[in-house]
Amino acid sequence: MNKKTMVSLDENLIFRQWLGETRKIKQDKIFQGKILKKHQNKLFKKKLSEQSAHSHYFSCFNASCLFVENPICYVRHDVNFNELKKLKLGKYIPEMVLDLHGLTQNQAKKELGNLFLICQKENFSCICIIHGHGKNILKKQIPFWLLQHPWIKAFHVAPKRFGSNAAIVVLIEMN
Repeated sequence: MNKKTMVSLDENLIFRQWLGETRKIKQDKIFQGKILKKHQNKLFKKKLSEQSAHSHYFSCFNASCLFVENPICYVRHDVNFNELKKLKLGKYIPEMVLDLHGLTQNQAKKELGNLFLICQKENFSCICIIHGHGKNILKKQIPFWLLQHPWIKAFHVAPKRFGSNAAIVVLIEMN
């Protein structure tokens, strides 16, 4: 409706009758006061330290010496080998999915650190990390980063329903 078109009295009456017993909505938003800069900086630094606490596990050393076999499946020495078979067959359903499409290696490391922090807080034991195909940079690096983290029990290429060659399913140790 243009500003130039006028609403007739009949249309206005019909509209008012249609509205009936409606009333005006009360303003229910809560406005927060300003946070002092000192507190804001402390919160920001605490969050950064938590995020970097887990990304320091991921180094960029020569990873070719770590794997003799397939680098896309791993089971820790103290974990039953059947856990790896269950991962491969899709018996575990991921409780959280992390998509790393389009991220650089540094960004991906930070996101992995955040993911492990969230998994520990929320008690998630199985996650899926989608790295995509692309130039295979993340596809090659993520297994080596996962291998270095102490909470990783096992990981394997995801089954077809969770992303197959473009994803990894990971089992995480809970405290």
